[in-house]
Amino acid sequence: VCISKTGYVKKISMKAFAANQNEYPQVKEGDYLEGFYKTNNLDIILAFTNLGNYLYLPVREIPEAKFKDIGTHISNIIKVSDGERIVKTMAINKFDDSIITAFTKNGMVKRMPLNLFEVSRWIKPIMMFKLKEEDDELLYVSRTEGSETVIVTSNGYALRFNTEEIPVVGLKTSGVKSIKLDAKAYVTGAFVVSDSKEYVALFTDKNTAKRIKVDEIAKLTRAKKGTSIIKSPKSKTYNITRAFNTGSK
Repeated sequence: VCISKTGYVKKISMKAFAANQNEYPQVKEGDYLEGFYKTNNLDIILAFTNLGNYLYLPVREIPEAKFKDIGTHISNIIKVSDGERIVKTMAINKFDDSIITAFTKNGMVKRMPLNLFEVSRWIKPIMMFKLKEEDDELLYVSRTEGSETVIVTSNGYALRFNTEEIPVVGLKTSGVKSIKLDAKAYVTGAFVVSDSKEYVALFTDKNTAKRIKVDEIAKLTRAKKGTSIIKSPKSKTYNITRAFNTGSK
């Protein structure tokens, strides 16, 4: 199953995949794959959107396509709102009691049991994060199980704290504050730290990048401002546009 960032989805056979292993599945110009999964017709794709919703998509309902086809837009299967876009997808074969952690641009966070996401009616988007502020949006969703969480902001601050400080709640709540934001600052990276990924990769609006070790970020408690992780020269200000948890390779 292939799902692109702009919402095109397709199902290709393993035979077609094996015949094209050295090629990238076709997408529209300017688009890229957000999710690429080996799965079967009994599994479910969860697609989380910027509006705090999720789409529950049985693999059996995804039209099969050729390797070079761009696929079908997900709005032809599940009706989505104008301006609603996919921020993260997951392939699920069992709705167990593992934890989903979700983060928003304005610094809210919540944890939810995966088993709450299983539904029998899936014809429209389903709320999973109540956004309190009009300019807020869902930024990232993680299934990683880890003892620490890191939040990175646009103005160069990062906060590391214990994941257990984030309450486990239901789907219709708004969560709690993850970090104290300066005026006009917003979250550009947020994740539960993976045990196998000891670095944070940072990218700026000045086309620069660097890696820092997770352990170099001061460990505080949730809802603090955090510490500065990037210095700007007097002549220009560097803003962080994206931040990822990554390994050494």
